[in-house]
Amino acid sequence: MVAVEPQVFDVVRHLVEHADRLVTKEELQDAVWGTRFVTESAVTSRIKSARRALDDDGRAQRIVRTVHGRGYRLVAEVGAREDAEVGDAGRAPPSSPTAAGAGRGILERDRELGVLEAALADAEGGRGSVVLEAGEAGIGKTALVRALAERARARGARVLVGGCDDLTTPRTLGPLRDVAAELDPALADALARGVGLDDVLNLLPGALAGGTTVLVLEDLHWADDATLDLVRFLGRRAGALPTVLVLTYRAAATEEGRGLRRLLGSLTGSAHHRLELAPLSLRAVAALAGEGGPAPADVFAITRGNPFFVAEVLAAGDLAVPPTVRARNDFERSDRWGRAAVEAAERAGDPAVLVRALVRFGRTVYWSQGPRAAAEVVDRAMSIAEHLEEPGTRAAIHAEQARARSDLVEVGPVAEPDPRTLTHAERSLALAEELGSRYLRGHALQYRGTGRLAVGDPRGLDDLAAAVADARLDPRDELPVRACVNAAGATFRFGRLDDAERYVELGLSLADGSEFTAGAYRLELTLQGIRLSRGDWDDAEVGLRALVAWPGDPGLMQPLAAGLLARLLARRGRVADARAVLAPVAQRAAGSPEIALVGPTSAAAVELAWLAGEADAMPALAAPGLALASEVGHRTSASELCRYLQRAGHAVAVPDDPVDPWAPGLAGRWAEAAAAWAARGHRYERALELATSGDQRAAAEGLDALHAFGAAGSLAVLAPER
Repeated sequence: MVAVEPQVFDVVRHLVEHADRLVTKEELQDAVWGTRFVTESAVTSRIKSARRALDDDGRAQRIVRTVHGRGYRLVAEVGAREDAEVGDAGRAPPSSPTAAGAGRGILERDRELGVLEAALADAEGGRGSVVLEAGEAGIGKTALVRALAERARARGARVLVGGCDDLTTPRTLGPLRDVAAELDPALADALARGVGLDDVLNLLPGALAGGTTVLVLEDLHWADDATLDLVRFLGRRAGALPTVLVLTYRAAATEEGRGLRRLLGSLTGSAHHRLELAPLSLRAVAALAGEGGPAPADVFAITRGNPFFVAEVLAAGDLAVPPTVRARNDFERSDRWGRAAVEAAERAGDPAVLVRALVRFGRTVYWSQGPRAAAEVVDRAMSIAEHLEEPGTRAAIHAEQARARSDLVEVGPVAEPDPRTLTHAERSLALAEELGSRYLRGHALQYRGTGRLAVGDPRGLDDLAAAVADARLDPRDELPVRACVNAAGATFRFGRLDDAERYVELGLSLADGSEFTAGAYRLELTLQGIRLSRGDWDDAEVGLRALVAWPGDPGLMQPLAAGLLARLLARRGRVADARAVLAPVAQRAAGSPEIALVGPTSAAAVELAWLAGEADAMPALAAPGLALASEVGHRTSASELCRYLQRAGHAVAVPDDPVDPWAPGLAGRWAEAAAAWAARGHRYERALELATSGDQRAAAEGLDALHAFGAAGSLAVLAPER
């Protein structure tokens, strides 16, 4: 037996199950990653790993052959083996029962299998039909297709499977192109020549009339208009052809796709069968969980009976929701699952399981709600772990406590020093060294490095370099990306912009093809901060707009990106556009207890008012941020807000112990402040310090710099005569 990563196993399994044909890269992406977004490099990486596990390589290609530009084909001989299958989840525990009469055994799908069996028998008699399979992602649509395909092939029928792709511009007749060569060479030739839809449709009945055929078109919710017309055409002729046309789609998509909804409404009559796949029952989940596993009721509560989620939670070995269950960057849903896992662990009464659930929940909460909420979660985990004889667990929690108090979430160029970051990081590092754990050591070094740089200690640079080096030796995708996220952010705020950009580039290259899209988002956000600091405003605006429009739910990061974009637009003189971008962020921040959100949002609102010529409104806009900063002791937010109020002519009470480089500006030492901003590579703030200095020569230099940036909004306030 060879141990492989789950996705590598899924790639091999899919190739084996479709050993009789070419498997496209797009098909592999859909089969292995489902709704999660990944690039082609993810497929390539797993293919390489699969070849290594199978004692094959890219040169020999004795087992897996690459068909350049198209996909892969399994060319080795394959032996058959009976296994239980669980919906779309693929791998089932050995104790999984099989459904009666199901062949390969799919739980609680007897009725659906009966409909498919009857449709196949009718097609063998010359009477075709259309079978519509609807359900959410992971519910078991593909598993039913596989079961039908096995029966059909065993009885001598032809099985053809094509799929629609989640593309910005869908392929015209994409699923038909997938199967055309096997269906009819004349049809494949017609498609290659780019003939009209009418000519293609005229060829189809003859191509399907030659014998019993099962034609599967998967993921119809992503179909282009021509494919929908193709289905409508075949649907009307289904009864006269020896064909079972199987269409799979997500039921929720019918509410959004008018074309699909109209098509489904037209497919009526005795030759059309509709299958709405339901989740597994608690009884089925209990059968899958077997003896000695998590409580079935808890698994059911977390997964709601979705077969894919059930299999993934059981494979993870505990009630913490594994990463594969999360939709793309969907922190809101992850929050729900994480909270459900914590509640289930509480009911189970196992402190060790509860601690693990809290730690994982804290990681999601950090980005969905903010570091303050995450700190509360991991503090609770630590209070429980102190009574456990598990130094590894305590090391991990100390690292999470350091993370919750670090500057990871900060988007500005100034760090918020917190001695607790270093305290927890040092404790985590000591335990990691005691255990000899490279993973825990690297994790602790990340936060000791960020903590050191936040207080101006350059030794943090070495810590971060060592953490990234350790993380790159780990086979898990998330760890090296996370290390680069921390290193990039910390070096950016330390004023080492070249180092920061280098870590961003490395992190993005490692994130390409991985499932850690949150890490990629954070790296892109850091990159835009670097561009803002350097004055590369055109590129920064493009990048920030992309982040604000990012699909999915990037949690706390998206409003932070919007805040930066709003400030940039206002500096460029586009105040109305800036307000439109900031409005939803301000609404989200209103009443929030999270300074990581309220502080930057208040600063953006204050700067917008200043650049709009509404200086009188600034104190009221600054008040929420100043109040919360005072409550939680966030010196960076207080310092920035006070400095902007000063620039507009407002008298302010300078906060105790303000942070650099805001501190010298608040004290009236403009030359020192300008030099400090220059040392950090932040040219805009340097220009503002010079422009508002009161020194004629320095002011002229600052205004010239603002003019070079294209800071029309800033110039309109500071030098309206220009």
